[in-house]
This record gives sequence, structure tokens and C-alpha cells, in this order.
Amino acid sequence: MFEIRETPHGPLMNEFDEKMKDMLKENISLWWVLQKSETPTMEAIYNMSRAKSLKEFELQLPNIDILGIYVMYGDKKDNFVYWGCGKIPYYNKKINPFVLLNGSNGEMEVDSFYPFSKNPRNFNPESGFVATANNDPVLSGSTYYPGHYLPTNRINIINKSLSGKEMWGTEDVKNLQLSQYSGRDFQLKTLICNEIKNAPELLKDEYVKKCFEILDSWDGEYTKESNASMIFAKLMYFINKNTIGDELPGLLFEHASKSYLLFASIQKLYNNETSPWWDNISTKDRKETRDSIFVKSFIETANTLREEWGADTDEWKWENAHQLTVPHPFGQNKLLARFFNVGPFKMPSCQGCVNKMEYAFTNDKIHKIIGGPAMRNIIDFADATKAEGVLPTGQSGNIMSPHYKDQSTLFINGIYRKMIFNDPEIVKVDNVLSLIPKK
Repeated sequence: MFEIRETPHGPLMNEFDEKMKDMLKENISLWWVLQKSETPTMEAIYNMSRAKSLKEFELQLPNIDILGIYVMYGDKKDNFVYWGCGKIPYYNKKINPFVLLNGSNGEMEVDSFYPFSKNPRNFNPESGFVATANNDPVLSGSTYYPGHYLPTNRINIINKSLSGKEMWGTEDVKNLQLSQYSGRDFQLKTLICNEIKNAPELLKDEYVKKCFEILDSWDGEYTKESNASMIFAKLMYFINKNTIGDELPGLLFEHASKSYLLFASIQKLYNNETSPWWDNISTKDRKETRDSIFVKSFIETANTLREEWGADTDEWKWENAHQLTVPHPFGQNKLLARFFNVGPFKMPSCQGCVNKMEYAFTNDKIHKIIGGPAMRNIIDFADATKAEGVLPTGQSGNIMSPHYKDQSTLFINGIYRKMIFNDPEIVKVDNVLSLIPKK
């Protein structure tokens, strides 16, 4: 038996998280629109799967009340649409949704929502495609709403790729889905290297100089064999630590390093040479600059990588430092982990690539992947029976099933499998589960 302390604005979070309890003196509650909703989402999805027209399909969308869900639609009549679903809160002028709100005075209550007709959508645009990657909807051809969006890197690559090629086949889509290039990281690498290339601290040490040359020549591709990717990933941690670690020490920096807010902000921060964040508030006798932070961070990066992986940079491989384990709740127990968890697997790519393999900005030797594709699907509407897809693990959640993790090897190697759609193929499947009611 356990007790949940709740307020009209949701459950109290302080007792739930020891770190939050230590950092915050006042009670913090978590307000979520689903706490006030009847959540008819499953009914809507059921009806969507049986809709016989675009109109019937669209009628169900207002009932999808989960925030942040994009629904993509295509049919054989050449309609292609996306909708941003969920109830979008309307904020009065006193509400800043990016900070903690005062729930005690009644002036910051969220009590109304935009009508679904105002939600983001893009219907049969002239571009010939619709696309989204959890980005600001303006970049997907719609209107802006305040919110926490992912950086533009993935959607920029998708839009550029789709705009640059008129005819697409299955292999073209696979190549895009498996893209491991980060335009944002390439731009940041170029900025950093251009700023510090003449720093004497880098040039006087041959090992550090070699690390710099490796990063300077990097093309932004997170391949399994890349050693430059290892340097850049570690460099991001040290730059962030030396920039915001003084203002956000200890647990605050640990939390910030794992936040989407930091991930979405670093490009703007790094490009702002005059940002006050560059100065270390604990050094009263001098004022740090962006260049000095870049140099200091790079030297720390090179020295740390030498301690972790040795001085032979030719032996460094991104796949060794970037690994995926798909966890099971029982896998938190070390004795059960090897039975229930799937992995670890050595992986390419990064959090800002189309083939998203997300990790936190930490000083860990292994960058553990904490987020990625739930599935990959490719459907050719000229013949939907040839659709292909793959899951990170398998079709079954039963650890004793041969299908518990039989797709994992395909997934990590970028291989797809044919979906079984029609009855003649379905009846050939060896494993059949029959549910027979008792009389």
C-alpha cells in the first residue's frame, strides 16, 4: 500500500524524486491535460482504422487527446496530410508556460483549450510531401504554437532530401531513415575548430594537436568507425560543463545535461559569442570568453579520451562508445538483466540524426542510448502488400517466445522485413495463438 499526495493541479512530485526533494523547498505538482480528460484515444484509433474516407478519418482526430502526437495520413487518391493532435492549452497573459507556475492564487489556471480546427495541420501542400520530426510545426508547413520542440536538424535534413528528389523508391526511403549525418553538429564543429585552430595550447602538444586535426576534418557523419564522433560527443559535455556548470552546479547540471532544453539550446548558445554564460562566476579575477572555454574543453576532452581509450586515436571507434540496450523493467535487477534486457549493441548515428539514437551529455565512457525509433516502416501505396518494417526487439513481449528479440539484429544493422498483410501469407506462419472460449 502506498500514498499519493495530490492537489487540484496534479500529484506532488517532491517526494517522488529525491533529487527534486533536495533542490526544491516548495511543493511542486505536475499538471497534465490527461488528468482532466476522458481519454477516448483508443476508441478514436479503432475508428480511424475502419474509416473509409479522409473525412471519416479526420472526424476521429479531435478525440486523440494525448499532447504532442502527430498523425500522418496518405491514401490512394493522392491525399497526404498531417495533423497535430491533442488538446492545446490556451494560456492567459499571466501564464508563462516555460517556468513553474504559482498555483495558489487562481490567476494562472489553465481552464480552456484551442478548438481542434486551430491545431497544426498541412493538407496536400504544393511541396508534394508532409513531414515532421517533433519540430516547430512552422517547419512542417503549419502555424506556430508555444511549446517545447526538438531542434531543426532532423526536419531540415528530411525536408531538404524530399525536396531534392522527385521520384522515390523503397531504397531511397531506407537511406533517409538510416541517415546518420548531423548538419547541426557539423556546423558546431566548424565553428569550434575555426575559433581555436591557432590556440598555442593545442599546437604545442602533438597528441592534442592530432585530436584537433581529426575533429577539424570530420564530415558530420556518425559512422560506427568514426573517431571524430567520439571527440565531438565528449567535447559537448566539457563545453556545457565549463559554460553552465558554475551557474548550475552538482545535481542541477546533471539534470540539465539530460534535458531537451539544453539539447535544443546549444546551437544558439555556441553561436552567441557575447553570451554571459561563457564567464565563470566563480573566478572573480578574470572573465572567461567563448574561445577560452572552447580551448579548455578541448584539452580536457583529449586527455579524458586518452585515459578511457588509450593514446592511439586510430583505434577509437564510435560504435564502442555508443551503445544501445533496450531495457525491461525486470532488467533493473542485475541478475535478471541478461535475460530480460535486449542488448547491448554497438551503434552508429546520434540524437540529432534522422536515424535518432539519443544519449545524454555526460562524461560517461559509454554514451548509453536512451531514445530512438520505436519502429521503422516503409509502405508503397502502389502495392501495400510489399510494405516493410522492423522493430528494435521483437513482436512478442513474452521472454520465452522466439519473437521476443528476433528483430533486434535486423534493426541495429538497418535491415527491414516484409510485413504480412494478406490471408494466404498469414496462414503460413508457423506460430499460431488460438483463443477458444469455454462453453
